[in-house]
Formats: sequence, structure tokens, C-alpha cells
Amino acid sequence: MNGMAKTLRNVIGGNTLNAKYKILLLLTFITAFFLTGCGKDAELENYKANMNQFFENIRVIDSSINALDPNSETAVSDLLSLLDSIFDFLFHSFFIAGLLYHDKPVEST
Repeated sequence: MNGMAKTLRNVIGGNTLNAKYKILLLLTFITAFFLTGCGKDAELENYKANMNQFFENIRVIDSSINALDPNSETAVSDLLSLLDSIFDFLFHSFFIAGLLYHDKPVEST
């Protein structure tokens, strides 16, 4: 075995780092891993719940539009009503909720 391979094996394989330093290093990484991932973020949970509700509402509206009978006399008014509900839903979901969500007003530059 040449000198470079032997040195590399010693550094990686363990002659340079003895067992207690390997264990200490491993415990440090495990502790850091668990400390960075602990706890739930209330804002993130709220966001997830809102997004799930948003997608559910879109699914319901989509199903309603797909269920319309195109040959019905009221198909046009029913479709326009559903499209209005989409607009109202999106307006309230993004515009109104967005304005209420911010803690401080946006400053103009």
C-alpha cells in the first residue's frame, strides 16, 4: 500500500480519530438534528389548514361546474353563479385575508 492510501485510510478509518471522539461527534450531530426539528410552528399549522380548506373549496366548485347539464335552460345562469362564487371565494381568501394577515401596513416607497 502506498503512503497516500495509507494516510487516507488512517484518517477515514480511525487511527487519527479515536473511539471517544467519534462517539462525541456522533452524539453532537444527533443532538443538533433533534434540536433543530423540535416543536410545531403555529403559523405553519394555520397555513396548512387554510390551504387544505382552500383546495377543498376549489374541489367542491370544480365538481359543481362539472355536474352542470349543458343542455339545461338554466345552465348559463348556474355557471355564472358558480363563477361568481369562485370570484367571491378567491377575493376573500387572498385579498381580504391577506390584508388582515399582515401585522403592519405596507409602506409605500
